[in-house]
Amino acid sequence: MIFCLTLYSCNNGGSGDAADQQLIDSAKIQDSIVKENVSKNPAADEDFEELGSILSDYVQQYSKPYVFDSSYVFGEDTIKVLVKHFCLMDSAIIIPEKYVGMYKLDSLITHNFVTLLKVEKNGKEVVNRKIQKKDFEQYLDPYLKSYATLLYPDIKKLEGSIALDYSISIPLTDVGIGVRAIIKLDDNILFEKK
Repeated sequence: MIFCLTLYSCNNGGSGDAADQQLIDSAKIQDSIVKENVSKNPAADEDFEELGSILSDYVQQYSKPYVFDSSYVFGEDTIKVLVKHFCLMDSAIIIPEKYVGMYKLDSLITHNFVTLLKVEKNGKEVVNRKIQKKDFEQYLDPYLKSYATLLYPDIKKLEGSIALDYSISIPLTDVGIGVRAIIKLDDNILFEKK
């Protein structure tokens, strides 16, 4: 508002008449009132800072791929696993205010994440594929199909297989489900809900 008033004042040759001055003074008073109200409620300030931190942490994932490279021994077999989980930067998901209003957002445009998975058994490649949200589609409610993305991969060694656990969730919320991709040593992959 002050910016608009300044432009108006400049366009009027800086006349500075009483009406303009009154508008400027009322804008200053309004700003002071807003700042005063915010500072009287430190809990609200802390909550908003925490939400801002959550939003910032999520957005940082866009440019920080998760890479995992390790080997496992199963009896006489050595299994090498390479995982790269990253953001597609496709702007394909628009999350409505219903889910992100607490962050003071009308909506959030975000992206799909995928995992590139490569598995070698005794030096021979047995799996080389992409894992994405649609691999788990049968377990997703309509709102997760529309607004969720594949997040937070976690790798576990199981009896005779390796599991990739994920959360398919709506970013910035606790709305989602746990899912798992099970990589069998016979190069078969199963997708399930946890």
